[in-house]
Amino acid sequence: MVAKKGSSIYDFFISYKQIDTADFAANLKAALEALKAEVWLDSDKLHPGDSLLCGIEDGIRDSIDAIVIMSEHYFTGWSAAERAALFALMVSKRLRIISIWYRLQEEQVQELAPMFLDILAVKVEDGSENSALHAAAEIMRGYKRPQRRARLFELFFRSVRRHVKDPDLEVWIAVFSDDVGMLEKALKAGGDPNIRDSELWNRYNKIIMEHEDVFPAWRRLYMYLYEEGSIGLDAEE
Repeated sequence: MVAKKGSSIYDFFISYKQIDTADFAANLKAALEALKAEVWLDSDKLHPGDSLLCGIEDGIRDSIDAIVIMSEHYFTGWSAAERAALFALMVSKRLRIISIWYRLQEEQVQELAPMFLDILAVKVEDGSENSALHAAAEIMRGYKRPQRRARLFELFFRSVRRHVKDPDLEVWIAVFSDDVGMLEKALKAGGDPNIRDSELWNRYNKIIMEHEDVFPAWRRLYMYLYEEGSIGLDAEE
């Protein structure tokens, strides 16, 4: 099996306010990359003449999860719209948000963005490399590189689940979510306790022909499987 070089999928999209946290965002990206994560940051990915809107949309589309660096001015201007878009995706379970409170206290978050109080946050007090190393270590405690495959399958299967009723699909999501009640219900409905992600992929990889809203999650998973050599002309059967 031949793996591809140069991933088109990012583990994290970083959303931040340049006036407050440009240095910290850059340090955080470096710290995460040192821990083998792949990170989308606008200062690295966008160049003079590029469309800011299209670039950020592409970054969100190609990222598995989002890191939101909340700071004093983050809740104004363009970053506020970016935050709202990310939050909507989180509510629909199309990504997870990892929040960082940069020099913010709980009462400030309560006033500026109360919906984020329900998300366990990493707190930092400055933009130093040490603060970035601490934040990166906290983030990666809950996300390891080997989880990328399972996370991409989860996003795809959750998208598919909105359109089909399949106890096998319910079994897979229940096991991934560690939801015993959901698992028992799926097994009673005839779900296969040994169902594999590859089997479900083969069953549903054409569903985008009927449901376009599944496409973003399907695309990320397809690109990952192609890049690792699991599918494509040079994949071993």
